[in-house]
Amino acid sequence: MPGALGNYAADLGRAVEDGWAARGDHVSAFPEVSAKCLREVDVPADLDAPSILRTVATTRHLVRQEDPKGTFGRPPVTLWRSRDFFVSALFWFDGTTAIHQHGFSGAFRVLAGGSIHAPYQFSVAEEITHRLVLGTLGLSGPELLRVGDVRPIEPGERFIHALFHLERPSVTLVVRTFGQPTGQPQYNYLRPGVAYDPFYRDDLLERRFQSVVALADLDPDLGAETACELINDEDLWVGYLLARRWFAHVDRGDRLQRLLQALTRRHGDITAPLLASFEDERRNVSISTRRQLLTDAEHRLFLALLLNLPDRASIDKILSQRFPGEDAGALLSRWVTELASPSRRGISGLVMDEAQTAAVAEQLRSGRSDALGRVKLAGPPSELLQGLFRSES
Repeated sequence: MPGALGNYAADLGRAVEDGWAARGDHVSAFPEVSAKCLREVDVPADLDAPSILRTVATTRHLVRQEDPKGTFGRPPVTLWRSRDFFVSALFWFDGTTAIHQHGFSGAFRVLAGGSIHAPYQFSVAEEITHRLVLGTLGLSGPELLRVGDVRPIEPGERFIHALFHLERPSVTLVVRTFGQPTGQPQYNYLRPGVAYDPFYRDDLLERRFQSVVALADLDPDLGAETACELINDEDLWVGYLLARRWFAHVDRGDRLQRLLQALTRRHGDITAPLLASFEDERRNVSISTRRQLLTDAEHRLFLALLLNLPDRASIDKILSQRFPGEDAGALLSRWVTELASPSRRGISGLVMDEAQTAAVAEQLRSGRSDALGRVKLAGPPSELLQGLFRSES
């Protein structure tokens, strides 16, 4: 790759090679070495998102791309590669990554933009299969990442996290191995305490699921009936995958509930966190959709906080980093009042009368945790604001 971008990537890659060799190429040392090199190898002052994209678009000499379909990043650009690891730039224009762990190790650096970084810990309660695990997911130390910040990536459950990218674009530089058995399966996590393998593929099962979705497009009730028959004949993992497919591609209403009821009849109380995960994901989709319709940067930040952080303490922590010296309660109160105004409530979902808005705003300023019950909010307002009135995750 020519120019400043190619020179920087090569300098970074070779520094990692040398540093790792000095540590005996021990895989456990790779995150520390990668993070150190990302901090110490100077990034050219003119290396920004447009210059990288323009260089990639116009060069005929790209290295072999690790993710040619662009499934993680928009786009993910491989800048340099060696036998055991590669360097890439990942572009993000909207929103979030799922809560996830990694099947590799390395480190990343924020090159442009900024992100809410939410690390998690997962305590296993029951392993249904090696593809589906139930337990408790807890947030630990959310932070606001800015340009120049570097974080190591450990494989597997040692580094579970999510990133919500606040600017368009945000760009991260990543140094990572190609893959490690210790990080497999590379789980995604859902807040009700569900870990699942999003990369599981079975060609025959995939075709059956595709047929259910196509049948639902022709006859929704017959599609739901057929999906329930499949759930009754299969194990919990397959039933859960089918319900996820229905949620993503068919509907999230009464027919989905029929599938979830069939799942419960078939497998009993163990399905409770799975059912809760669908409610949580439905809320996430709703907030994400509303956020895309808002244009004010602070309002978009507010919905990003509601989407990513489960309690008031976590939200206040990020606000103190984003707006040092300002009162978090006053900020939240102002944003709720603005988003509940007649001109914005249709987009925000905060459909409240003046008395309800004033009561919620006052409780946000005071830090009271029972405001939603006191003003008897229901529907979208209660669903959207619930994390603001939760004292801990």
